[in-house]
Amino acid sequence: MKRKIWVTSDLYLGQKNRQAMAKRLLKVWSHVVRADDLVLLLGNVSSDKVGYWFNVISGLPGRKRLMLGSEDRYRTTWYKKWNFEDVVPFHRALLLDAPHGQIMFARFSP
Repeated sequence: MKRKIWVTSDLYLGQKNRQAMAKRLLKVWSHVVRADDLVLLLGNVSSDKVGYWFNVISGLPGRKRLMLGSEDRYRTTWYKKWNFEDVVPFHRALLLDAPHGQIMFARFSP
């Protein structure tokens, strides 16, 4: 079966008003993402209990790449311990090879 690519951003896991969304997201992720699928997390993953949420994500299926968002406050080395294949600093681009060329993902602020 062909590997799939999943993309998500700005989850803000840990916020009280997003608890139901987080529960649903984690349930769906564990059921639809396969071990060889690629998951791109495009920043601002968690706003509270950051270590807890990154530990949860590291246990979910899929090969993961993280692009830091404007509110991700730790150094890239801190995030690398959660088994991401790549951690891209804020204001940098992530290039992904696709069948018809490259796709660029970027996070910038004014």
